[in-house]
Amino acid sequence: MLHLNPTPEHAWFDFTLASLEAVWPQLHSIDGEPFPSVDRVSRSLKETGSASNSTGDPIKSEQTTEALTTQLQHAWLAFHQGRFDEAYQLGCSLGPLGSYVAHLAVNVYGVAFVAEENRAAFFQQAITELEREFPNLPQEANFHYVHALHLGRYSESISTAKAVSGGSLMAFKRSVEHCLVLEPGHIPSKLAYAALMAEAIGAVGEFAAKLTFGATKQKVLACYEETLALNNPPPVVYLEFAKGLILLDKKKQRERIVNLLRQALEAPVLDALDRIDLQIMRPLFTEYNVKLEAHK
Repeated sequence: MLHLNPTPEHAWFDFTLASLEAVWPQLHSIDGEPFPSVDRVSRSLKETGSASNSTGDPIKSEQTTEALTTQLQHAWLAFHQGRFDEAYQLGCSLGPLGSYVAHLAVNVYGVAFVAEENRAAFFQQAITELEREFPNLPQEANFHYVHALHLGRYSESISTAKAVSGGSLMAFKRSVEHCLVLEPGHIPSKLAYAALMAEAIGAVGEFAAKLTFGATKQKVLACYEETLALNNPPPVVYLEFAKGLILLDKKKQRERIVNLLRQALEAPVLDALDRIDLQIMRPLFTEYNVKLEAHK
C-alpha cells in the first residue's frame, strides 16, 4: 500500500456526517456519485462479487452491509474534510467498494502534499495498485476515472513530451475513453479528455496531435463548454478550462482565461478539495493578476 502522511489541520474542512449528507448533491454534482446507502452498497457488493479488501484479506463475515455502509460514509467524510490519509485507509479496507474514495484521496494527496520530484514514483505506484483491483471493480465510470487521473498526474510529473513518447499519455487516453463508454455524459472524464487533447496540442502541435490522439482545438473547446453547462460548477471546472486555453493559445485567449479564473473564485468552496484546487493554482492567479485573497 501507499504511504500517506496525515494532512495538516489547517487544510481540514469542518464536516459531520449529517452536514456532509446535506451538501452531498452539490459536492457530487460533477461526478454523480450517490451518497453511500445500504441499497447502494448491497448492489455494489453483488456486482463485484468480492468481499475482500485491497490487501486480499476477506472482509469479516460479521460486518453487515449496514456496517460497511457506515464505514464507506466515514471514508467519504474523511475525504471531504481533507483527511486524505484516513480516507485512503478506510477506503482500502473496503476493497473494491472503497476503491473510488481511496484513490481519489491518493490523487489529491499526491498533487497537494507530495514533493514534485517524488510525484512520478508516487503516481506510478498508485497506478500499479489500482490496476490490481481492475478485475473486481464495478463497471461504473467513477471507479475507473481515478485510473485516468493517476495516469494524467503521472504524465504531468514526467513532462508531456516524455509522456507522449513513453506511452503514458496514450494510456491516459484509453482510460478516459473507457470511462466515457461506461458513462458518455461523465463530466470529470470530459474534463480529463479535454485536458489530454490540450496537452497533446500544446506539446506536439495540432496537426500531430490530431493524427496521434484525434485532438483538435475545436474538440477541446466543445468538451470544456459542455462542462460549463453543469448547474453551479465547482472551481475545478473553470480552472481546468483556463489551463486548457493557456495550452491552446494563451495570448489570444487571455481575456477569457482571466474571466474563467474570476469565475473560479466566485464558485462556492464546499470542501477541502475545492480549497486545494484553488490553492494549487495560486501561480496562475498571480500570473494573470487575479487576486486569490479576494475569495471569501
